[in-house]
Amino acid sequence: MKKIVYKSMEVVNFMSIGNDPIVMKFKSGLNMITGTNLDNPERKNAVGKSTLMNAFFWGQYGETIGKIKNQNIINYITKKKGFVKIVFDVTTTTDTNEYTIVRKLKPNSVDLFKDGVDITRDSIKNTNAYIDDLVSSNADISKCCDIMSISDNAPFMTQTAEKKRKFISNIFNIMILDIMTKDVKAESKEVMIERRIIDGKIASNVSNLELLVSKKADFDSREERRQSKIKDMLSAFDAIIKEKAAKIDEMQRNMDKIDINGVNESVLKLDGVIDRMDDKMVELNDSLRDNKHTISSKEIEIRKYNNIGDGVSCTKCLQDICADHTDQIELQKVELQVEVDNLTTISTKYTEAISKLRAMLKKKRIEHRELVDVVDMYEHYSQVKDSAQKRHDEEVSKKYEFEQSFDDEGGDDEDTFGDLITEAEKSLAAQDVELTDNREETDVLDICKFTLGDEGVKSIIVKKLLTILNSNITAYLGLMGLDIRCEFDEYFDETIKSKGGNETSYYNCSGAERKTIDIACSLAFSDLRERTCGIYSNVKFFDEIFDSAFDERGLDMFIEMLKEKITDNGWSVYAISHRKEAIKHIDGQVVELQKENDITTLI
Repeated sequence: MKKIVYKSMEVVNFMSIGNDPIVMKFKSGLNMITGTNLDNPERKNAVGKSTLMNAFFWGQYGETIGKIKNQNIINYITKKKGFVKIVFDVTTTTDTNEYTIVRKLKPNSVDLFKDGVDITRDSIKNTNAYIDDLVSSNADISKCCDIMSISDNAPFMTQTAEKKRKFISNIFNIMILDIMTKDVKAESKEVMIERRIIDGKIASNVSNLELLVSKKADFDSREERRQSKIKDMLSAFDAIIKEKAAKIDEMQRNMDKIDINGVNESVLKLDGVIDRMDDKMVELNDSLRDNKHTISSKEIEIRKYNNIGDGVSCTKCLQDICADHTDQIELQKVELQVEVDNLTTISTKYTEAISKLRAMLKKKRIEHRELVDVVDMYEHYSQVKDSAQKRHDEEVSKKYEFEQSFDDEGGDDEDTFGDLITEAEKSLAAQDVELTDNREETDVLDICKFTLGDEGVKSIIVKKLLTILNSNITAYLGLMGLDIRCEFDEYFDETIKSKGGNETSYYNCSGAERKTIDIACSLAFSDLRERTCGIYSNVKFFDEIFDSAFDERGLDMFIEMLKEKITDNGWSVYAISHRKEAIKHIDGQVVELQKENDITTLI
């Protein structure tokens, strides 16, 4: 059993409440929240009575009953920081601890203290979850079990079937089944995803295996052609290598026929002879040129003497030559002519010698050219041999690389295909086992989903608990003077029957009847929560229940029944009302509020 006993609440700058704190100390009994609106004395509404109920709800769950946004909760006049502080005890079978919730606005935050020690979690979300677990409740449960509001809260009967099922699961404490169902569905989804993955892998492996078999067949065919190609290529390499080896041998034989050393010596000797003959030729030509120059000079002198006659002046002194000098001139002319003739004879010898030397030099040059041609031929044979040797070596290397590359390629591919096919077959076998396991797991999860679902064990639990719930609802309806039956089935669809047994609907009932049904459901839910979950909380709010829906007799019966529940359970019930005549029913405290200048204060 867990008892949550709320002790006090302090509210500042929350909705219509301003800077002056409103402090409520929760007391057992039937209490009343009422007040006066000085801003509009003719009306009893808009005092801020429901604000206290909203503050109690917001302080615990971080939201208002009517889902007002946080920025609209702060008092719009003061615009200052606001907070709600709630103090309560939690009693279990082992001990009692005092907890304090301080939820603030501007900025938004929530702090939680246990016996004065801060136990706030690392975020508002996590602290809210901790508070829900601490009080074993949440906003939905509280609105159906602890809060009865005409204006802000949608009654249980008006909610969707999904929300009803969720709420009932909370009340019946069978959320664990929903969690388990959710987990099973999630796991089932994962298993189905795994199934699709396995199916995909199997299909991929089958396709891959077929492809590998096909590729191996293609490989075998290519390998046969490859071997034939290798044979042809090796034959081509061998032919080129043989051809180059023959060329090398041929060139070597040609080179062996030549005494290259002797030829080179002869060339060197001829080079010396030719050089000496060239020098002699230069010497003879120079001598011939000098001799011819001398002859030319002598002939010029002879022509000068030939031009000397009467009245002719000497070329040197410009004097007329005398007759007695003429003989001397003739003698000199004869002497000069003799010299010219001698020099001409010598020139003829030089010319003949040069002609003979030129003929000998030409012959020696021919011999030299022939020897150089032999040397060039030897070099040509050597180059051809070297080129043939290089090509021979290249072809031998290419042949070796060719053999290695094809040997490596063929062996690797053949081994790879075999290994891949074996691996694919093993993988396919393993995936068949996975598929079998997956199908078995799917069958188990399908059984779990059915067992945990609405048709399984949950249905059995709900049906048993619904018997208690329906019985309590009927009992509360009778205590409040409403002679109808309201029962829920395991799908939380209600059946409402009149006194005569005629079936009707919730919306066909009058406003008072609907309100009576809502109260009966709320009280029955609260009882069931305490009975099945062992959760007790002392504070209940009833907003404007006294002011509408009930006639005088109905109100008396409701209050009589409510006071009996208060006495039996030690509840602190706060009835929000603007009808001060309802005070006659109050046996606890009256919380009287006053609103002036749009600010609510406590009187």
